Amino acid sequence: MEAPSTASKRRVSPLIIAGLLVFAGLASLIAQIFILPGKSTDDDWQRASAYVIEQTAANDAIRVHPSWTEAPMPYLQPVGNQLHRQHHPLAEDIQGIERIWIVSETNHLKDALKRLPFEATPEKSQSFDTVTAVLVDVPKSTQFPYILNEHLEQAKVTRLNKKNNKTEECTNWDRNLRKWYCGGNRDRTLHVGDVVQELGDDPHHCIWAHALPHSNVLRVEFPAVPLQDTLRIRAGIERVGSSRHGATPTDYRIFLDDKLVVSEQIPKHDSTWPAHDIQTVQQSGKTGNLRIEVESENDRGRHFCFNGWVF
Repeated sequence: MEAPSTASKRRVSPLIIAGLLVFAGLASLIAQIFILPGKSTDDDWQRASAYVIEQTAANDAIRVHPSWTEAPMPYLQPVGNQLHRQHHPLAEDIQGIERIWIVSETNHLKDALKRLPFEATPEKSQSFDTVTAVLVDVPKSTQFPYILNEHLEQAKVTRLNKKNNKTEECTNWDRNLRKWYCGGNRDRTLHVGDVVQELGDDPHHCIWAHALPHSNVLRVEFPAVPLQDTLRIRAGIERVGSSRHGATPTDYRIFLDDKLVVSEQIPKHDSTWPAHDIQTVQQSGKTGNLRIEVESENDRGRHFCFNGWVF
């Protein structure tokens, strides 16, 4: 046989090089999925989840880290809504929780602990090779004695028509759904209700109060709020509503004993969840009347949410 010509060699060489590059890429991908140390496995997620379910108590919460991980979800179904999937939970999000179980990829455990809204030291830890389960006690200092949404049935909800300066009080309270309805047809009227909505990057427990059209004013008043050192109010537009076409800025105001303490405008397409800390040290031990007012030029998709905590 004759040796291949120089021209033939030149034609074959690029093909060989391309093949080697493809093989190297596939090998690298396979290594990342199956071989590299620290990569969590389904079996480890299953064992860790079974351990946590066996150990968990009624007032415990379970967090998975990284929060986008879906692998342990089928195994954690028996704990239902105790599963917290927030990226960055706030102290306000862990009310009524005494302990937190963290099921984390072992090499990401330190980051999982840093994401808690307090300095966390594990009380118990169990390794399942690539996955680790730890138990953290929630400090009592993170628990607030008074939360607005828990007292929504005591609120007074009114709608103010700015054209004729007339007010209409909403008197239809649904105990089961925990909502105030304004008007007769529940399917078509605006309401004020206790919900969980996504604000910013995470879901939060809040009071969903539809902004009224034509710059009319929705008022939600809480009488006799027991005050301590601080009254914290968070407010924003839930994520889906903030992204709607035709959205306009939303204005809200906070009054304490008829004194304006916060006036804020939420830009259109904004869905953050900022806090306003109102200092109430001088009124500590007393009660105050809290009023939230919200208005917008256009209520299309503008779903206003707020909540408040006393501490």
